[in-house]
Amino acid sequence: PGHAHASVADVVDKVSSVEMPIGSKKELISELMEKRGVDEDIALWMTTNLVKSPCGQGFDWTFDLDVARGILDDFPKQHFVELAKDVGSKYVTYPDGLGSGMRKSKIEIVMAGKNKAWTPSVIEQLQGLRESSLPSSDPFLNLHLLPDAGHNVHVDDLEGLMLLLEDGFRFS
Repeated sequence: PGHAHASVADVVDKVSSVEMPIGSKKELISELMEKRGVDEDIALWMTTNLVKSPCGQGFDWTFDLDVARGILDDFPKQHFVELAKDVGSKYVTYPDGLGSGMRKSKIEIVMAGKNKAWTPSVIEQLQGLRESSLPSSDPFLNLHLLPDAGHNVHVDDLEGLMLLLEDGFRFS
């Protein structure tokens, strides 16, 4: 929430130093682990970001590294609490699509409990925003904590995430 983890920039720097196209996924894993010191899990994950090179020889990244760098550079400038506050000021109703009435716009934030970016200050600001929303019986902002989840909430607590999604898709 507001700060990209330093390891993200480190991975972008390391994958940027790999000459592309690369011959194989195995070669990428070796290059990242042995020459760049990247953790095996991340090296394996990075192979999912490869596509066959248009020249027909080896693999290229599916993403643009310059865009990734731009996003990382811009990320700290974002003010997500202010963005949520702005959405809350426009707390609107819209047709539910089922012909049964109106629904209110909402923000549902899923917090990975093992993510250290959820500082007490950030949580306090979001809770204050939630409590100040009207009507208090139906706030526009809800916080959901998955205490045992890290960055990969869908892996670390799939059951908890699915329960949150199921509740969110339920029309009342």
